[in-house]
Amino acid sequence: MKKLLLILLCIPIIGFGQSFKTIKEYSFKNKITKDNEVLLSTKFYLNDKSIAIPEVIIYAYGNTPNFRIPFEKLNDLREFLEKSRAKFYEWDSVRVVNGIKDMKKNIDKFSSPINAIGDDYGVFYGITTLETNYIAWKSGRSVMQLYFSVSDKNNVRSDIFAQYIVKSDDKKSNKTFQKFLDDLNIEFYQKELNKINEKGSLFE
Repeated sequence: MKKLLLILLCIPIIGFGQSFKTIKEYSFKNKITKDNEVLLSTKFYLNDKSIAIPEVIIYAYGNTPNFRIPFEKLNDLREFLEKSRAKFYEWDSVRVVNGIKDMKKNIDKFSSPINAIGDDYGVFYGITTLETNYIAWKSGRSVMQLYFSVSDKNNVRSDIFAQYIVKSDDKKSNKTFQKFLDDLNIEFYQKELNKINEKGSLFE
């Protein structure tokens, strides 16, 4: 009875407090571990009235680090990632033909600064630059890395986001990344936002 009462008391706090809503997880079966591996996931921030804010929060794993893209920048981000991927494959073919093994090189930097969240003995916020990197190893494997580093305003705490989003030897994860790109547009996320906010306004 006491446990039930505690649960009931917690419901208003969870229901009406600030929270996040997962929109979609882009995952695939890891061919080695056979586990379901999340490549990227997207969420909306909900304010204290359960209304979604028009920006997409993008995660690689866990809750932090992550970065936020306003709706008006979604198409720019997709174009940035598509151009980076094309450059990745171009460089990869040149590297293989020329027998180059170890290689690390910056591909591009996103034109707009991004708002990011890190975790270093507590969550903090910062503004930083999103970039893509080309990485190849002696094994012959190569990846395109989505990367940023973020610090707090005093440059005391810092965190790094470093996710391999394109892989030369993994068709499943590359298909998953394409699904992420297919959804990365204002139309898709506006529909998802409307679904949430229409429900949130039922009792106004």
